[in-house]
Amino acid sequence: MGSDQTLPKLPIIDFSEENLKPGSISWLSTSKEVQCALEEYGCFVAVYKQFPLQLHHAMIHALEELMDLPLETKVQNDDSLIRYFQPGPTMPLIKGFRLKNPTTLEATQRFTDVMWPTGHDSFCETALSFAKLISKLHQMVLRMVFESYGVEKHYESHIASTTYHMGLVRYRPPAMDEINVGRTAHTDKGIINILDQNLVKALEIELKDGNWMTFEPAPSHFVVFAGDAFLGLGTDSGGTKEIVEHNVTGLLHPVGRPGTQVLSENLGFLLKNPLARQEMGMRGRKKVEKKYLKRHMYKKFAAVLFKCMRIK
Repeated sequence: MGSDQTLPKLPIIDFSEENLKPGSISWLSTSKEVQCALEEYGCFVAVYKQFPLQLHHAMIHALEELMDLPLETKVQNDDSLIRYFQPGPTMPLIKGFRLKNPTTLEATQRFTDVMWPTGHDSFCETALSFAKLISKLHQMVLRMVFESYGVEKHYESHIASTTYHMGLVRYRPPAMDEINVGRTAHTDKGIINILDQNLVKALEIELKDGNWMTFEPAPSHFVVFAGDAFLGLGTDSGGTKEIVEHNVTGLLHPVGRPGTQVLSENLGFLLKNPLARQEMGMRGRKKVEKKYLKRHMYKKFAAVLFKCMRIK
């Protein structure tokens, strides 16, 4: 690799403008940036300066307090609300919590009471404020996505039925004999997912060409990902049909302007039918894991090379 090669970077989109109101010129131009970024990279960096830096620091401190609790306290799982996951053979460096409904005082207070029976008001207040601000960014991005694909009429009902989940995760440094891999390669469930990091350069993102890029964290910068719900939509041309089988692993639409209305209808169908969305997503993921991971591509490429180079 030459030293003058320019490494790709994620698109950076500013959501800090005070005049970023639905229907405004800045809203429409930002919506277009979001649409292009998600279609090209599957993610982007959101600059969200309405999020106070002191809240970020307070949340990191609260997370440290949480992770330092005794194991017997942390494993007090309530499957309807709380799930604690410990390091395992495939991911030995990671541990953390998954909290359901963190944007509600009831759920956040309940989680706090389980972890600190004698009370911890500052943790509850910090976690609730953090979740509510992130949810505002999520709703802004989601509204832009719905409007971009012509299904804005479904936005309010979708938000009303949305259940938020917040992951609180800590990675430890690897030992001398360990591989420095925090999490195995994966995609995220849902439609839109948002990541905040403690200014640690650890995230890696796979591009369309199979190469990987890193993300340089910065204050008030959040990575916004398209979730698995987007994997079931594609055009009925090119290589898309190899993965998206219509009505089996997803829904296809014609390319170009003629496909806009069909895409809108397909997205509307998936939004209104969560069971169909889940089943198509599960079948699509199994198909990708069976045929289209990098090891499969390498094996096919090696077979082609062997065939081409074979001496007759």
